Amino acid sequence: MNDRIDFRPLEGLADEWDEGKANDLFREYLKKLEGYLDIALIDKHVSVSIAKGKGLKEITAQNVYGAWVVRNYSEKGLELTIFEECGKLLPYVLIRELYSCFLARQVRDFESIQHAVNVVLLEDASFGKYRLRKERTSEWRKFIDETRRQKEHERERLEGYFIDDTLHQQVLRHLFLYLREYEELIKEKTENISNVLIQVYWSNILELLLDKTGQIDLIETLRCLNLIFNAVKQYRALLEYEKFLFI
Repeated sequence: MNDRIDFRPLEGLADEWDEGKANDLFREYLKKLEGYLDIALIDKHVSVSIAKGKGLKEITAQNVYGAWVVRNYSEKGLELTIFEECGKLLPYVLIRELYSCFLARQVRDFESIQHAVNVVLLEDASFGKYRLRKERTSEWRKFIDETRRQKEHERERLEGYFIDDTLHQQVLRHLFLYLREYEELIKEKTENISNVLIQVYWSNILELLLDKTGQIDLIETLRCLNLIFNAVKQYRALLEYEKFLFI
């Protein structure tokens, strides 16, 4: 198990923007994430710039997961233009775009996908020894929740899977691998991806308890069984899983 990735250096860019440093950091984090997730990048050549948001579209519940950024795909690669109106929330925009570079373009903007990415970045920012500044993380969470008018139970279904340092890398790897292997099964709305996360977490808990190698096929089988029987239950503590395994 490797340490979580330390995203704290990105906070300095919100205090003082430096385009050269921003691009160097972005490339460095892409390499770190490629090793941490153990999957290849979709967008290997990415440039980052900042601009004033003149004529910036109103941020709504429909476009909040793309807030303050324009993505331009060309032969040279992906060009990210980030609008300075994001202010102190710049690190969260950058982390969102870093994770997005590992997702297929045809599903990258799905609400379900970006909602999962947002949960990952929030828990990266909130837990472990590399947590970002608490007040800024709270501001980002409030911005997303209030813009989406998010219901408490909807957020709760996706949170909590990336808190445990023991499972963080494993669950994250399997989640992104699933999203790559089964992208045609991903639906646009949030409910679908919450079920996927439950099964990814189950698979990793079983791997730890039974000392077997987790398989993506197992995740897909569990997802299908879950949909057939329509009985999703969330058990996030190791002892709770252990109690039910041997009944």
